[in-house]
Amino acid sequence: MKKSLFILFALVMSAGIFAQNIPFDGYGNVLLPDYESYADDQVVKIVLTVSNAAPNESVGPGWGIGEIVPIGNYAVKSYELKCKAASTEGAVNEYEFTIADLKAFAKVDGVYWEDAANGNRKGIAINVYNGAVLTAIRVGAAVVPSAIIHFESDEIGTVYEGIAWSSDNITAVVETDPAAGTRGKSLHVTSTNWNSYPKFPVTLPDGKTVADIEKVQFDLYLGTGGSSDQNTWKSVDWFIGAPGASFTANAATGQANNLITNDATQTWIAKEMAITTESAELLALNAFDFGMGLLVEKADYYLDNIAFVLKESNGIISIALAPKVYAVKGGITVNALNEKVSVYGIDGRLVKQTVSNSHTIPLPQGLYIVKTGSDKATKVWVN
Repeated sequence: MKKSLFILFALVMSAGIFAQNIPFDGYGNVLLPDYESYADDQVVKIVLTVSNAAPNESVGPGWGIGEIVPIGNYAVKSYELKCKAASTEGAVNEYEFTIADLKAFAKVDGVYWEDAANGNRKGIAINVYNGAVLTAIRVGAAVVPSAIIHFESDEIGTVYEGIAWSSDNITAVVETDPAAGTRGKSLHVTSTNWNSYPKFPVTLPDGKTVADIEKVQFDLYLGTGGSSDQNTWKSVDWFIGAPGASFTANAATGQANNLITNDATQTWIAKEMAITTESAELLALNAFDFGMGLLVEKADYYLDNIAFVLKESNGIISIALAPKVYAVKGGITVNALNEKVSVYGIDGRLVKQTVSNSHTIPLPQGLYIVKTGSDKATKVWVN
């Protein structure tokens, strides 16, 4: 019997989803009250932009070394920042953290450091020098390891990027399910021109690439605000490219021809389409940007539960080393030394966060997503 495996991947937040900013002053000071009200597992991107104002002559512009310290305490380096590559003026380097990380950076020995010389303020200072400047601190939704893109972890109003001739041709916004809210949240897509599609960043599990994908399944709700014939004999275009790829709106990677035949409007329907390409470069991607949507002049529809299904696995099975994270009765064991461990429920909620020293974390029976240090998330079932 053929088995289909739903891919486990982290819904990685793209720049288009980071609609809120955390303020900072000209010295890179970030006050705790400006970010402590966010959820601990919400993602934060600190953005450095390369500047030639003070380049390091031996390395070139953009080496941009700096650090994050508790505000008013320059003796404690909570985190060291380095530009990812020496690069040209205007190049952007992004560093991804969580709100919990920023809170931890503001502490010394587990207690928030108070800047006594400046009214006992609390927070962090992001000190950047030598070829880079701090340009933004963006906060977005939580990183939610999930088998599908279901938008439940996103705030209402979260905006996804699009592929279109012009940015004003498309909107893709997380809204309450149009079917009386029975499904939670979904992505509402509207467009005013042909070749307009929402886009999502995807990361596959280690060792899996686009070549392993058999098909994409998704739920579709056709509204009434688009072209009057959007529910009859319409194709669905899809795009795959390396992260940050610049797609041409009318040059889709593939097409599910007439996937929409004569479908009902204002009701959820299940669809699936094969994912095939002859590009060796695309087939080798583990992380990629994925776009999809109706090929129609004007669109009004909702997407939900976008799931990637792997091909049946055949051939030689390799014997892997013992995993860093594995289940034991009543919990999980993490083989790591002084690494931060974050345990999520299958709904994306942060269940536990600790620092591992090769010990067992007790947990109730259930399915968990575990992220250790900078490693990719691992799915673990606890009996």
